[in-house]
Amino acid sequence: MVIPFELTLKTGFGFSCREYKNIKFYNTIEALNQQDFKTEIEFEENKDLLLNITSDYDVKVEMDGLDGICSDVIKHEDGYYISKKNQDIKVFSYDNFPLPPGYYVLSVDVNKEKYYTSFKVLPLHIDEEDWQYMADVVLKQLKVLAVDVVRKKYFISTKNFNKNIDFELWLKMQVINASFNKVMAALDDLASKPHNKVSKKYVTCLCDDIIQEDRKSNKLNNKNKNQFVYQIGLKKYLDYDLSENRYIKKIVLELDNLILEFLRQVSEQYKFLDDSIKKNNYDNNRDKTDNQRKREALNLLLEFRAKGKKINYIINNLKAVDWFKNLNVISYNKISAQSLLDPRYNILSKLNKDLKKNKLKYNIDSKFSLLYKRTDKLYEIYSFLKIFDALVNLGFDVKKAPKVEEVNDSIKIFGVDSGDSFILNKNDLKVKLIYDAILPNNSDETSKENPIFIRERHNRPDCRLDFFINIKECYYYAGSLIIDFKYRKKTSFWGNGNNNSQEQLRQYRNNITSIYYLNFPESRSKDKRVAQEVWVLYPDKYNTDNVDYEVDDKIKFLSFIPRHESSIEERLNNFINNIRITANYEFIYEVKGVKTL
Repeated sequence: MVIPFELTLKTGFGFSCREYKNIKFYNTIEALNQQDFKTEIEFEENKDLLLNITSDYDVKVEMDGLDGICSDVIKHEDGYYISKKNQDIKVFSYDNFPLPPGYYVLSVDVNKEKYYTSFKVLPLHIDEEDWQYMADVVLKQLKVLAVDVVRKKYFISTKNFNKNIDFELWLKMQVINASFNKVMAALDDLASKPHNKVSKKYVTCLCDDIIQEDRKSNKLNNKNKNQFVYQIGLKKYLDYDLSENRYIKKIVLELDNLILEFLRQVSEQYKFLDDSIKKNNYDNNRDKTDNQRKREALNLLLEFRAKGKKINYIINNLKAVDWFKNLNVISYNKISAQSLLDPRYNILSKLNKDLKKNKLKYNIDSKFSLLYKRTDKLYEIYSFLKIFDALVNLGFDVKKAPKVEEVNDSIKIFGVDSGDSFILNKNDLKVKLIYDAILPNNSDETSKENPIFIRERHNRPDCRLDFFINIKECYYYAGSLIIDFKYRKKTSFWGNGNNNSQEQLRQYRNNITSIYYLNFPESRSKDKRVAQEVWVLYPDKYNTDNVDYEVDDKIKFLSFIPRHESSIEERLNNFINNIRITANYEFIYEVKGVKTL
């Protein structure tokens, strides 16, 4: 295949810049699909990405994520694309918006033809499987918070589109859409040709009726006193009450509920966008562009609604069939290996598993792009969730809060924004877990509930735990644990002249103070280093269980990698025990008038 252009892709910067030329393109998305997410171009995250295209024709270069970039070179009259030729165009920047790990599709529209290629971005400091696990955890619990972009190229912003539609439901619809034709064919064919077996039953018939007999029926008739009036005979019939059919019925009914809810939400969204278009007065070009994109969104909604109605129609046909109506629904999610040899049962079983996993890969034929947040932010959010989980696993009860839910006997956070706090209790301790909050710079802005401040420029730790101990039926502030999450090598934030990071951690340890420590006199309390310890969680994929004690007292470095973080509970438990012992000791001696260090 001769392509009427040449595309060069460059990654990195300076001497580390790498060029990719002679890139293989495909003339259909289906041909690219057949590569099964395999690509010759792979590079690590946190790098600049530049494109350079040459052609004798006008070109449009499109790819996931361009709609998140503010640049004059990104056109948006009818979507987001690059049209400039013969120059290096920086489309993603490490300093601004680096591409997070994942699979990306790039297309070139030239001379009325479209060509497709792909590349893959790999995580830098953790393995690909660990990154995917981390992303899945955050996506499952926090949904929209995990992603920056979930929209078609024409959408002006996520909020314009996602106002009335549950994000998780959209993900499930993408799973269904990826195998739509196969699912439709399987449902249609099963209505008339499900698995069955020939079974037999014994029935009572008049003697004049023609019946089948066997040894058992003869034996029963010999005992029958009215055998000259009626007889017991054998009747064979097609039996559909098989485990695989009951399993399929369960899948179909769950799918039916999902589709109906989706159609309801699509209708609400359609009305929202339609009303928004009608209210727009076209005051300027921006309004016109806005309306154009919203109309594209409406078309997309119509497309999805049509598919939803098609599935709903064929499910209703299946539900009306006698064999389907007469089946019981099984409660377990199993199907025999023999049944899976039938493509129809295999397709529906796989669909069910994919929906349960709630995993959405980068579907290259999808109308949507899914871009996770950059990995350092994902790592920060994931680590905070795991600190919360560790406290719960250690027996702390969670005070009811809007963003806390109980699911399958497990307490989870389902939303977190900067400044959010969560109260947990266990015996004589109460802990306030706080995410990404700014510390006040003087004591006037503190209180017994928010007791600490710092007069330094570094005043926003990623996470902190404020501890309160119950002594004589009264809670007293007993100190804090400060935690920072750094998706970097240790040498990048400690040592090698990284004075800023070192200064930050030392200020947290030495300069955070309070006038409320254990109800001490203010003169005594404000001289106390209330940040009992400062932890830095960072990924070291070669060391999954390590603590480094640096020269600064009580500053600890903990290797913390998704799927390998079990030791955090033990470390947190040791800290909690120490803070309880220290608080009780200091309180007793303060009451006696003995000054403690």
